[in-house]
Amino acid sequence: PKRPMSAFLFFSHAKRSELKKESPGMTNTDASKILAKMWKNASDNEKKEYIEREAELREVYKVKIAKWREGKKQEDDLRRKEREEM
Repeated sequence: PKRPMSAFLFFSHAKRSELKKESPGMTNTDASKILAKMWKNASDNEKKEYIEREAELREVYKVKIAKWREGKKQEDDLRRKEREEM
């Protein structure tokens, strides 16, 4: 399972297109710098939706990764047992 994006990445994805529309010739590097400043200067209330989204997806990820690890452990144990029987 893939890890969820950080709150900042959700924010960045949401704001990047608006930023590019305002300044079409802007490089991605410059856009990233501006987005980082915007994030740093954003109020807790502005960041809240992105932080909550990350938290929700992180909980889903934790469940999926736990299931994956358990399946991987069982698979590894089975392979180990098969090798030992050879």
